Amino acid sequence: LYQGLAQSYNLSTAKLGLEVGVPNVLKTLERLGVERKWPAYPSMLLGAGALTPMEVAGMYQTLANGGFNTPLRCIRSVLTADGEPLGRYPFQIQQRFDPGAIYLVQNAMQRTMREGTGRSVYSQLPSSLNLAGKTGTSNDSRDSWFAGFSQDLLSVVWLGRDDNGPTPLTGATGALQVWTGFMRKADPLPLDMPMPDNVTQAWVDRQTGLGSASGCPNAVQMPYIRGSEPAAGSACGIQAPVDSVMDWVRGWLE
Repeated sequence: LYQGLAQSYNLSTAKLGLEVGVPNVLKTLERLGVERKWPAYPSMLLGAGALTPMEVAGMYQTLANGGFNTPLRCIRSVLTADGEPLGRYPFQIQQRFDPGAIYLVQNAMQRTMREGTGRSVYSQLPSSLNLAGKTGTSNDSRDSWFAGFSQDLLSVVWLGRDDNGPTPLTGATGALQVWTGFMRKADPLPLDMPMPDNVTQAWVDRQTGLGSASGCPNAVQMPYIRGSEPAAGSACGIQAPVDSVMDWVRGWLE
């Protein structure tokens, strides 16, 4: 799944969405802060629902805040000419997601920047600057999106035409380049993600998803919600017991 997210392979995302159910995906969007009512069509899994950059920023802010939702505010207060308050819009915050689940998403988005469609940022930004983000491209390349964040700054870029016509841009070749230029000047702090208590690390084979061990071919260390991690694999280079090998040979011959 993390490879599908990092490389923007829509098939893995669509399959996961169908398994958990489109209505549940839409409920998750609501918890992220999206205040829209959409029909539960499978096409919603591939971004059929239109959002503004402000709405996307609200969603990603919940991810960046460790699962705490904070409604975006353009106005903090309204004052009279004498400085007396006429109205205030207080800061609001609500925890909507388990920190462990958010940690897994942040980790996958960070790998997107290191290994996937966002890796070009490090041609202009220092490799020590940990970032998390995701590219987005709509059908016929009408929209080029990138949303990402550091420890102290979140920004969203959308590129498209007023007439909704196609562009020659993808999320990586368009919006990501603008985002990178902005972040280079903003001088953000590197993303620091403390691992929650309900998360553990496990070595897995990146091709099979089965348990592996450090130093084995294709081994990668991944975070899991504690209790859901695969069983540890055998250390590489350790020979299997002779009895086990002979049992395997007998079973193959019989």
